[in-house]
Amino acid sequence: MLVHQIFDLLDRQGLDAIDPAALIAHFDASRHPEVQARARTPQEVQKEFLDTFDVGGVQPGMITREEFVRYYTNIAAAVNDDNYCAVCGISLKRSLPVL
Repeated sequence: MLVHQIFDLLDRQGLDAIDPAALIAHFDASRHPEVQARARTPQEVQKEFLDTFDVGGVQPGMITREEFVRYYTNIAAAVNDDNYCAVCGISLKRSLPVL
């Protein structure tokens, strides 16, 4: 599953949890429509993005695999176009270094 592959690339230490900073490093908020319209800053969009994860649940301050998969499962359910979800996942995956 692509979501697990992406998580594994972000989980560089093999802790089954990722630091939010590692995720944000690969999240280009400048392409968000509200940032482009100058209605919000990239930092506001990044904070909102991180707030959608249940950071602090099982491993405080980290995003667990379960939280990561749940987020993308919810996104996929809200988007009617599977190709769009795949493109988003592949785009993130391409921005990550090969291990």
